[in-house]
Amino acid sequence: MSIRTKRSLVLISLASGLAAVSFNACRSAEEGPARRMEEYVRAARRFWKFQGSVLVAKSGEVVYEAGLGEARVNEGVKNSPSTRFLIGSATKTFTAAAVLQLAKKGSLDLDDPVSKHVPEFPERPGVPITVRHLLTHTSGLPEAVPDPRTLGDLRKAVPPLDLVGLIRDKEPDFAPGERAAYSNIGYVLLGLVIERASGESYYDYMRKHILGPLGMTDSGFRADWYEAPAFAHGYIEGRDGRLVDAPRFNPLLAFSAGALFSTVGDLLKWDDGLRSDKVLSPASKNLMGEAPRGVFGHGWLVLEAWGRRELAHGGSAPGFDAMISRWPGDEAFVAVLSNVGGASVGEIARSLAAILFGEDHQFPEPREILPLDPAVLDDYTGIYGIDSNTRREILREGSALFAIRDGGRRYPLLPYARDKFFLANDKGATIRFVRDEAGRVTAHVFHQGGLDQRAERIR
Repeated sequence: MSIRTKRSLVLISLASGLAAVSFNACRSAEEGPARRMEEYVRAARRFWKFQGSVLVAKSGEVVYEAGLGEARVNEGVKNSPSTRFLIGSATKTFTAAAVLQLAKKGSLDLDDPVSKHVPEFPERPGVPITVRHLLTHTSGLPEAVPDPRTLGDLRKAVPPLDLVGLIRDKEPDFAPGERAAYSNIGYVLLGLVIERASGESYYDYMRKHILGPLGMTDSGFRADWYEAPAFAHGYIEGRDGRLVDAPRFNPLLAFSAGALFSTVGDLLKWDDGLRSDKVLSPASKNLMGEAPRGVFGHGWLVLEAWGRRELAHGGSAPGFDAMISRWPGDEAFVAVLSNVGGASVGEIARSLAAILFGEDHQFPEPREILPLDPAVLDDYTGIYGIDSNTRREILREGSALFAIRDGGRRYPLLPYARDKFFLANDKGATIRFVRDEAGRVTAHVFHQGGLDQRAERIR
């Protein structure tokens, strides 16, 4: 089904928390979920300082779209649905589609060893790493982190083989296929596989076989994005709450793992292409949603909410965050792009989907740190069971409360109401502690990405 040119409900352009509204003559924003979506993004703008572009569609028809805040703060250029953003790792959904195209053509087999196409990638003893392992993040490859001291100025492109060289002598984190762990370097390797199997550069292949056929004229790859027209500039929020320029970099450094720029409108064309047979066969599209280990499918995260299946992928780059979310059984699509690093794009995308489906969702609300007596924090400390295998520890250090999941990274919890805390690095995430009739804390509810997760107190 193609995208209908008529915008069905409303086009909203928001800036500085105020709305400039242009209604379609056929309907009012009061109808359906569009008004609730408008209220939600107004609140996200006001309380979370969210800025960027959002779009929600059903069966290829736009239900709601909006531009919020400024694309270029110092120039007074506003964000709109046609603003171009870097989408970071959401590029991986396109890379995966290219691999599946080539598999369908017989140019490669998903179970080919990677070394068959990239002989510079050395084979290791044991089970060979295959193309499928790379697609599903089950390769076990250690992550490669570019270092300016060894790779030079990060505003310059780095040959993908140089990135692969960073892990050449490193041991795998686990045997291929044993489990899953997100891998950027795996998708850099997939870009090289695409080049060797197709005989075209990765960028040319994407333009010719995916972006071009779908009419995605506002999407592509370019190193000079900062100076190019219609592009948002990237920002980070300083300690005083003001936006400052994010570090400049060359997105082509991320290659096939994260170099793409796009707009919410073009991403709807991507969804349309996947709902139709324009770029992939039905069998290949089904494969994208098959996850051999956990949530990692062949290019998408395979999730579930409210009994509905969701295929989603986020992305980030210095000063940018993105989330694209597809609900194949409902023919629904949500895209949230932001030009502020660390934006709650996952929370916003899931909440807009909840509004579309008539499900419960948490509304953005003001959060100011509430001073608490350190002794009160002891009520919350302990071990909580997320499931039979996963634990979250809440601990106090002085006057600060922290959450630690399975001995990993510590996240500070900031109080903003009785028994309610928020995460400093994720404005959409909260932890609400539950008390019994005697006033004892017995559980907590962790809210992130639009969903609640209850954890019972073990000790």
